[in-house]
Amino acid sequence: MPRPPADPSPSRRPRPAPRPRPAPAARRGPFPVETVLARVREAVKHLGHPSVTDQAARTRDPFRVLIACVISLRTKDEVTDPAAARLFARARTPEGLLAVPEGEIARRIFPAGFYRVKARQIRAICRRLVDAFGGRVPADLDALLTLPGVGRKTANLVLAEGFGLPAVCVDVHVHRIVNRWGYVRTRTPEQTEMRLRGPPAPGLVDSGQPAPGGLRPPRLPPRLAAVQHVPGGGRLPPGGGVPLPLSRGGGA
Repeated sequence: MPRPPADPSPSRRPRPAPRPRPAPAARRGPFPVETVLARVREAVKHLGHPSVTDQAARTRDPFRVLIACVISLRTKDEVTDPAAARLFARARTPEGLLAVPEGEIARRIFPAGFYRVKARQIRAICRRLVDAFGGRVPADLDALLTLPGVGRKTANLVLAEGFGLPAVCVDVHVHRIVNRWGYVRTRTPEQTEMRLRGPPAPGLVDSGQPAPGGLRPPRLPPRLAAVQHVPGGGRLPPGGGVPLPLSRGGGA
């Protein structure tokens, strides 16, 4: 009697056909950003203002806003506020901080995250401000980006909080949130910032592919507010706008 054929080896067994994925539901209109932001504002209204916003309200000094922002990176607000106060009790200008030894700056801002690195960066920023800008913080994004260690998030935050200028402050959290909403389709925080600044090309996103359903991501209202780097910021520059909340802390 002939033997039945042996079972095929696991590697040779036919794989089951993949289940078809359901087609994504097409959106029936623009993303309801005003409604979503109203809900977000309601959810975070009990939170206090971020330390950098409070620094701007108290001093109206772009330099102190800049330095407080540097201290605040990767640091909680309850640490940033007293650290900035201790530092500014010693000196409040670029020239004054250049006269303070790096070790003393580090001791005064401790226990801020990476306090030794930040002390070195603060002195380097002061040197650049004195040498290139006459000891004044420039009210220009490109100029701010020439300061040591200052990225787009910090530069935009200084423009918004230090000078009251419209700016779009985007970090990785805002980038991920607005992409998850479907409000934009971008690959990097910088692309998201550019998309939030102005209208996108019809039917296109920064990846070069059509938007889902052929829809064009909606633009923000014309009078765009500064996007705060922590929830509950809520302070609008002159003329109003729509603030987008971010999580506490974050990179430059």
